[in-house]
Amino acid sequence: MDVKIEQMIMDKLIQQGYAKRKIDYQEFLKLYEPYKTEMQESDFANIIGIKYGNYMNMKSKHKNVIILKNISISEKKGKK
Repeated sequence: MDVKIEQMIMDKLIQQGYAKRKIDYQEFLKLYEPYKTEMQESDFANIIGIKYGNYMNMKSKHKNVIILKNISISEKKGKK
């Protein structure tokens, strides 16, 4: 996966207020929708900071997960 595309996805989600936010699988699918022809769900999950085990729990056990949790405050402010 192209690093520029990964950064673009993260920047877009940060601007939309998703940093350190809990989401469920349905919301994940909404976020994934624009990229579904370019990558697999698990790849998108990895880009937004969801480890594979957490991705599977979210998908199969309907657990909420936190996305973009490794984003620092300065990164969040700098992207507004």
